[in-house]
Order: sequence, then C-alpha cells, then structure tokens
Amino acid sequence: MVDEIEKILEYARNKLVGTRIILSTNGTLIDKYVDSIIRNIDIVNISIDGYSEEMTKKIRGKGVFEKILNGIKLLQDRGFTNIKTSMVLLENNKKEMEKFIKFNKDLKTEYIFRMLCNVGRAKDNKEYFRKKDFSGYPVANYLLTSGISDKKQLNIRACNAYNNKIYINHDGKIYPCPSLKIEDFQIGDIVDVNFTFKNLLDKMNNMKNSFFNIDSFFSNSKCKICSNKIFCWTCPADFIIARKNHDINELCNVMKERIEKLFI
Repeated sequence: MVDEIEKILEYARNKLVGTRIILSTNGTLIDKYVDSIIRNIDIVNISIDGYSEEMTKKIRGKGVFEKILNGIKLLQDRGFTNIKTSMVLLENNKKEMEKFIKFNKDLKTEYIFRMLCNVGRAKDNKEYFRKKDFSGYPVANYLLTSGISDKKQLNIRACNAYNNKIYINHDGKIYPCPSLKIEDFQIGDIVDVNFTFKNLLDKMNNMKNSFFNIDSFFSNSKCKICSNKIFCWTCPADFIIARKNHDINELCNVMKERIEKLFI
C-alpha cells in the first residue's frame, strides 16, 4: 500500500470532509511524499525512539535517525510545523526520557511517550524485555507519579474511540484508534467501493455504548473490584492488550502503589 499512499491520502481528505488527518510514520519516506503530506495531513507523528543515532539505531536501524531529522527539517522549511516524535517508555530509562523532552524542545517538535505493548515484535521478544527490566505500563500517570512530568492533575479513564477519531491502517482498514488495531474492533475499510462516511458513523455509534460500559469492560479481571482502575487504565486498549497477554498483575505491581501514595 506504500505505493498508493498519495491516492489514499487524497481520497481520505475528500471523503472525510472537515476531519483532522494525522499521519503516523517511521519518518523514512517523508522526503518522497512531502508534497502530499503538506497538502493532505494536519499532524505528523514520527516513531523515533531516541534522541541520537546510537539510541535510535538499536530499535529502528542504522541511519534512520538522520533520515527522520532530514524529513522533519524538510517539513519545517516548507512551513509544516505540527510534528510530534514518540519514544517507547521503558522502566529503566528515566534519564533518557528527560533528554528526549529537551531534544524535542530544541527541535521545535512535540513529544509523545508510549507504553511498551506486548504486540507485534514486542510480543515476540517478551522474555527479552522482561530480562532487561523493560516492563510496559500506562504512560500518562506514570509520568506524573515518577516526577518526570510537571503535570499536576491525575488522569482518569478517558478515550476518544468511537467519538471523534478513527485510525486508517496501511491496508485501508479502519479502527476506532491506533491502539485498537485489532480485528474485533474493525469498523470499516476505506478502499471498499461501498464505503460511506454515514455507514462508518452508524457502526461507530452502535459499538460505542458497549465499549464504554465500565462494569462489563473490567469483568473477569482483578481490576473489577479495584478502586484505582480508572486511574491505572487511562487507555482502554492498554487494558485489552494486557488482559489478552496475561500482564495485568505485572502492570498492577508497577502502578497501584504509586497511585495510592497520591491520596495519602
């Protein structure tokens, strides 16, 4: 689908009138598609996973860091400044996180920290990450409780899925958000000849009520009777993935004590 990306972007912009389109990318092909990006995209999110060549190449490969920086500069030189870079939040990299914030400030971009989810290659290498003490956990409230973030509020379970956002995958399939890129949550296919925005909205509305039912959502888990669950699981997708991979106890051990201390 990479060769068709320009057509897909044009099609999405025309079909989804009045929406804000965000491109999530590894940043290596920005130079090739810069004109289409500027014309059709509102925000660019780039997975860089580091603030230096040495750090990024461990996850993204050699030379990727420089390609990303060149792509960011190219966009900025063309007047496109709504750019965010992301880094996976790992249990042992607090110093790197602080440097990543400064890196983005110097680059005039925004930063995003993401949790390590046991999906894709991370799931395949789950034991490696555990040996390295690289446990994943919900990001927003960890930043607050660790002192890295200067935020003063504690987030609660909040989600825009099925409300005002959608995610279009590289193959054209549509999901309520990037983190819910799971077959059970597919809500459409933008390359389907029968696709209409109205049908998409109807399906989103039909699925929304059951998705946001707190009692049924946490059923069959230890979280159901826990008073901290809305603070631990600020993102429903984090919980869905953790339950599927039997990681709830591990994440609970990381978050519960931190959150309880805030109420003392």
